[in-house]
Amino acid sequence: MQNSKHHATIILSDIHLGKDVCRADMLLEFLSYNTCDTLILNGDILDGWAIRRRGAHQLPELQKRVLDLLNARIAAGTRVVMLPGNHDAELRRADILDHSHFGMLFTDTYVHTDSKGCRFVVLHGDQFDPPLLQDKRAGILSHIGDTVYDGLIALNVLINKVTYDIFGWRVHLSAYLKHKSKKLIRYMGGFAHKVDQIAHTHNVTGMFCGHIHYAEWAQYRGITYGNSGDWVEGCTALCEDADGAWQIVRWFKDRKHYGLSGLATIPDVLGEQDYRDVTEAQLKKINALWPYTGE
Repeated sequence: MQNSKHHATIILSDIHLGKDVCRADMLLEFLSYNTCDTLILNGDILDGWAIRRRGAHQLPELQKRVLDLLNARIAAGTRVVMLPGNHDAELRRADILDHSHFGMLFTDTYVHTDSKGCRFVVLHGDQFDPPLLQDKRAGILSHIGDTVYDGLIALNVLINKVTYDIFGWRVHLSAYLKHKSKKLIRYMGGFAHKVDQIAHTHNVTGMFCGHIHYAEWAQYRGITYGNSGDWVEGCTALCEDADGAWQIVRWFKDRKHYGLSGLATIPDVLGEQDYRDVTEAQLKKINALWPYTGE
């Protein structure tokens, strides 16, 4: 596409395909203007909790187009690595991890070497949650929190119809509250110590996570920490250029550089139409992992 930008690496996380609040429209627009050699999908790409309630084949059309486009990019030579998160934890099954499926490598932890030769360990980040929240018995609490978060996003949509149209700025109330709660959870879980421990275990200089829905670039005990954010509210990504320079792309803001504003602009042809049969095969696999319950 004209004016598109090519990256060495793009890292996305927390897309939550299956949820109505998934910003598949903005993601398709972002991917139509940004290509890469390596695409790392760092957890919660699928939302198994939501998929159980609606059925995999009932995903909205734009969400299916996201899968279509990913399949088209794989066919064109993009290397895709997919890691599980807490919402798609079923991908941690032994028969899935460390194997390639549909042209994607599935792994729970991945070590990425950038163009400068710096090594980064990539994992979703739910591994840093306190043991109490990782216990299966805490699942009901997670689901309640997830429902509250979705409600806050719906409220945000109503608020932003006023603030964006009148003042030109966006409110991220739910993202702010989730970040604050996750920050407390990270503190409780000894986050900085675990970052340091894992980085030294894997002999890396940095770490990339998702999970907290908050894009970030920081230092913890001399370890570079990057978070790719989410595609529910923030619409952010971590991108590495050919020279090894990393940046957080904040699509709501950066799309203006392409002359884009208002509703997402999605080209009619992204080269993905011929891959719906692959997508349908994936949906069957997804349905087997998260059987429809209707609840």
